[in-house]
Amino acid sequence: ASSLLDVEATFKLLKGTSQLRTMCKRDGLGGGERIKKLATEMNQRLERLESTIEERERIVASLKQQQVDALKHLATAADAGRHASSGDNSDSGDDDRGDGDSRAVSTDDDDGDDDGSVAAPPQKTSGAAGLFDASKSLEEVLERFVQLNKDIRSRKEGVAQRWVVAVPAAQMNNRLRVVVSALAFGMLTDRAVLVQFKDGYYADLNDMFDQRFDMESTRHQVGGSRAPFTFSENDANVVSTMLCADFNDRSTPLGSADVVDMGPSPNMIPFFWRNTNHHAQLRQWFGAEEVIYSTLAKYFLRPSARVAEMQREFENKHLSGASYTLGMHLRFGNDFRGEVVSDAEWARWKECGEAIVPRRIKDDPALREKAVWFVAADTGESRAKAITTFAPWKVVTFGEEWLRSNNPPGVQAALVELLLLTKVDNRVLTPGSSYSEQAAALAGKPGYFVSVSPKQKRIPYAAKTEVSPQCFKVHSYQPSVARFVDVLKRARCFDLDMVSVAY
Repeated sequence: ASSLLDVEATFKLLKGTSQLRTMCKRDGLGGGERIKKLATEMNQRLERLESTIEERERIVASLKQQQVDALKHLATAADAGRHASSGDNSDSGDDDRGDGDSRAVSTDDDDGDDDGSVAAPPQKTSGAAGLFDASKSLEEVLERFVQLNKDIRSRKEGVAQRWVVAVPAAQMNNRLRVVVSALAFGMLTDRAVLVQFKDGYYADLNDMFDQRFDMESTRHQVGGSRAPFTFSENDANVVSTMLCADFNDRSTPLGSADVVDMGPSPNMIPFFWRNTNHHAQLRQWFGAEEVIYSTLAKYFLRPSARVAEMQREFENKHLSGASYTLGMHLRFGNDFRGEVVSDAEWARWKECGEAIVPRRIKDDPALREKAVWFVAADTGESRAKAITTFAPWKVVTFGEEWLRSNNPPGVQAALVELLLLTKVDNRVLTPGSSYSEQAAALAGKPGYFVSVSPKQKRIPYAAKTEVSPQCFKVHSYQPSVARFVDVLKRARCFDLDMVSVAY
């Protein structure tokens, strides 16, 4: 919405300029008098544009404050819930405390933009947690989903043993996308969530996160009928299932299975959001598509005590007291791009960073000296190169030496760097990197992407604005889906409205 305000104001300015030229010709104004009148009117219109931008910033500031208030409310509610339930039969081994990394989002939907094309959510008869009660707030829905997972794990009488087992692949953030997608699917279908996270990877979920319930599948036994749910962008039947099927229809293999196996996938939430059977439910819970991934990731994947301690120590030492903080994620390793980064490309990254730093910081020597650039890189060579290339800006990196994330300490270090990228004022990111996209999602703020090399992955967001040569600000912060519109069109229930970001 903030981007649209800028676009609308700019359009009006350009349109007004054209009208002014016509008026000048009509009135016979010429020479210096015409230029003077044109300049005066342009200045007035620019002042109005600046006023519009200032109003946008006030709105954004107000929304951020509402978010802070909501987080405080969530923490208070969680404390109250613990005291109220201290005598019940819930699993006391799981820590359900609310903290500053959890996000409560209003579920009041009063934007009036329901076009009637979305089917009403089906009536739910299963699910002891009562997740589908329209009177429940989002925080209550999340808390009840936590309780449902505990009830299913404890084999509580009367609670159906229904599961979704996420089977991710590749590196950390590719895996986390599948975890978050499985959590959303579990909420929609009253299924407990398990993850084969450690299978083929270097660390356990417990090495990284303080889980609200234990998701590692190796510590739980499940049985019964099974159905696959694996993403395939070229399979029309699979895409149709994601967008058209009722996941709770017991007459289908997916709906009737005791266990759904969710294979490697991108962020599935954009598909769930556009699913004609489940859109209304997600909208009731979250209000907007953009916040779903960030909300679920921050609520269910809280940093472990060790990770949080390392993050806090670094922030206190290097980021606190800075006049401005800029984060850079450099994904330059051979496994990602297969070519050496040229000096010209390094220069573009620096130019992008400098374009983002506010003018008040750059123009004031004292403030400029206190600005900090935090760099997270996938190789030690890139990290060292960044320190020299980005001078004279103060560059800081995590850890005395770069660690490869092929063991638990290395994975923890990579997670700390990811979390630190969410704490800076702005981020310059690598196109096509799941790590970069995860940083933007957890920060809840769109990032800037540098796209220079012809072989480098393109920026997978349709809406973007160039702020310096080959440096683009995108207009979404949820993890992307490559060729998303092309994939949508393969569904048998495809509707052009699905292409809209405001669906």
